[in-house]
Amino acid sequence: MARQRMKLGKLTSKRSERTTRRFGQRLHSRPMPVQIHLRAYTSEGELVGVGQRNDTFMVAIFDHNERALCPPVVFEGAQARKQAAVCASTLLGRKVTL
Repeated sequence: MARQRMKLGKLTSKRSERTTRRFGQRLHSRPMPVQIHLRAYTSEGELVGVGQRNDTFMVAIFDHNERALCPPVVFEGAQARKQAAVCASTLLGRKVTL
C-alpha cells in the first residue's frame, strides 16, 4: 500500500486547509470575563469582593449599596492568588482561601 502524501500547496483541499490552519494557531490574550471568588461582609457592614481576570486578582471594598469605597488592590504574578487571599483575610478578620 502506497503512503499517502499531503500537498500543502493546494488550498482548495479540505485536508490541507485544516493542516495549514493548525500551523498558525496561537493562544489569544483576550481578557476573559471577571470571575468572582469571594463576596463577604466585614463586621462594619462593608462588602469585600475578590475577583480574577486571566492571571490578575483584584480585592475591593464596597459600601452597602455596592459602590466602591476605593480603587481595587491588584495582584499579578505567580503569588497573586495567595496575596489576594491574605489581603481579604486581613480585611475580614478571618482566614480566607481562594
